[in-house]
Formats: sequence, structure tokens, C-alpha cells
Amino acid sequence: MMNGFKHGCRSFLGVDGCFLKGSFGGHLLSAVACDGNDQMFPVAFAVVEAETKESWHWFMEVLMDVIGSPYDITFMSDRQKGLLDTFDNILYGADHRFCVRHLYENFKLKYKGQNLKNAIWEAAQSFTDAEFDKHMKKINDMNVEAVEWLKKVPPKVWSRSKFSNRSKCALVFNNMCESWNAVILPARDKPILYMLEWIRRHLMLRFENKRQWINSSNGLICPAIEKELNKRKVEARMCTVKYDGYEKYDVQCRGIGDTVNIAEKTCSCRQ
Repeated sequence: MMNGFKHGCRSFLGVDGCFLKGSFGGHLLSAVACDGNDQMFPVAFAVVEAETKESWHWFMEVLMDVIGSPYDITFMSDRQKGLLDTFDNILYGADHRFCVRHLYENFKLKYKGQNLKNAIWEAAQSFTDAEFDKHMKKINDMNVEAVEWLKKVPPKVWSRSKFSNRSKCALVFNNMCESWNAVILPARDKPILYMLEWIRRHLMLRFENKRQWINSSNGLICPAIEKELNKRKVEARMCTVKYDGYEKYDVQCRGIGDTVNIAEKTCSCRQ
């Protein structure tokens, strides 16, 4: 699992915990990555007594011992209290995002309405500062207090417009961990050792099935990425490209211009 993360996944990790429903209680903490085909890739999991500051500290310390520097990785969490303390103390300075779904769950306790919900998701999924500012203004026009509430949460942890481009992953909600928690649901009411063995066997079969499937596919890149690339090729047929020197290109499409830097693997559109 660690080798798979290091050599075949994006530098992105979702971390989350779920409660165990058996008579023994406890929680399962997990770290889940996004593989080369944009699918869930479990990296680590552990059973602890509860989602406390101490248990999250221990889990993240052990995880970092195995996978290396946290400063090369983008993390996403649901803002669990114990985990926030871990990032403030043990992983200070690491790239950390908040799941927008859980951010909105807290937001709607005070500020309800479909229009507000739509505007928050549009702000979260905005790639540029101009887009983000436009949607924040919409929220401000609807409810001044609501936008003040949002400003207390730094945009760099929940809006694509402020994300670093290091991880090449645009996720704004922790769906990798949500998928993983759904997969292990049938085992969460079992005794702990039985549950861990169930997970081990499930992952063993999952990885082998994925291995056989990808070996049977053609091409140099993963199928989901190839499909997306072909879609982008069609959309790009109206673009004109001019060389700007030093591996930079000026790309004009439908009256909008962007700068692509091949060396840095960046584009001013940020998509």
C-alpha cells in the first residue's frame, strides 16, 4: 500500500475516521489517496479508542515515518478537532484542505437557503481569484453575516482558486474517504481482528483485480485520464497557440487568453 502510494498516486491524502458499530466500540482512522486513474487508493488504517487529539497525533506520526516528508503532500480532512490540533503542532506548514461538504454542514446551521448553498459551492469550485470574488460578492449581497462567517475560514483551505498546484488534484470534498468508509461498512460491526482481516482480504482482491484490469488496457496512460484528455482535445480545437519563449505559450480561446508554462506544468487558468 505504501509503495503503491509513493509510485502510483497523486501527492494527495484524505484522512478521516469512522466509528465501529460492534460491542467493543472504538474508531477506525484511515488515510486514502487518489491513484493514477482518479480512483480511491487506501494507504493506511488503524483502530483507536476514539477520535482524540492523542490518537490522531499517533496515527499521523506513524504515517509520516513511513511515507516521508508531509510537506510534499496535500491533506484533506473534515476539520475534526483532534486532527486540527495535529496539523497545528506536528504537521505545521503542511498543505491542508477542508472538505467543503462538511464546511457547508456547519454553515447551514446558521445560514440556510438553496441560493446560499449554490454560491458557496461555486466559490469553492472557482479556479481563479476573479471567479471566487464574484461568487463571494453574491453571498455578501444575499447575507452580509454569512460572508463574514465564511471569511473566518481561510479560502486557501476550501477554494480551488487558492489551492497550491503541487498535488495536481482539484478535489474540494473528501469523497475518497467517504467511498472507503462505505466499502468497509459490512465489517464495521464485527470484532476488531475479524474486521481487520476482512479489510486485508478485501484490499488484496481489489489490488489484484485492478492490476489485471490495467494490464489488459491499451495505451500509456490510465483509461479515465485518456478519456478526459480526448474530451479536452475536442474542446481545444478552437484554441490558437503562440510561442512566448522559455517553454511558455500564449493560448487564446473564444476571446480568453491564458499562459501555459510547460516547464513548471502550470496554466494561468489554474484548471
